[in-house]
Amino acid sequence: SDLKSFFKEEDFAPLEERAKQLKTVLDELKEINETNRYLIESTLKYISYLIDSLMNTLSRVTYTRGKPAGPNFSLFEKEA
Repeated sequence: SDLKSFFKEEDFAPLEERAKQLKTVLDELKEINETNRYLIESTLKYISYLIDSLMNTLSRVTYTRGKPAGPNFSLFEKEA
């Protein structure tokens, strides 16, 4: 190309080395990004599970509020 005729071959060697280093850095960043994405997805799934569990518990508490207790409601009730 025109650039190679203008510059000496040795002028391009540092650029090629720098390009290889940048590619290595980009590959490492890609791996870190994938790891972070996995951690974020796992955390969001766990939070979703906690919210579902909390909603189920609140739903049961609301549903049973004001209803008579069943025969085995408390382990500490004395027999009549």
